[in-house]
Amino acid sequence: MKFLTHSVAALGLLTATISSPAAEPLDGIAAVVNSDVITFAEVRKITAEAEAKAARELSGDALRKEVASIRCKAIDALVKRKRNEMRREKAK
Repeated sequence: MKFLTHSVAALGLLTATISSPAAEPLDGIAAVVNSDVITFAEVRKITAEAEAKAARELSGDALRKEVASIRCKAIDALVKRKRNEMRREKAK
């Protein structure tokens, strides 16, 4: 199930990067870790700087691929962070 959640989130972000930036959702669910939700807004917040750098250096398909990669890595990092937080809370 965890893999499926990551795959669905990655697919959603990849789809969003293929369309124009104006067509991207303002917010939504990027991933779910147990009952905790990670939103697209959270992902964009931590990827904004890297995406801006990529936009200055790349264009077209290369840019879309780089942005998708940046966002997928961000989702993975956020999921790991949520899992660690849950483990710490459970250990208390």
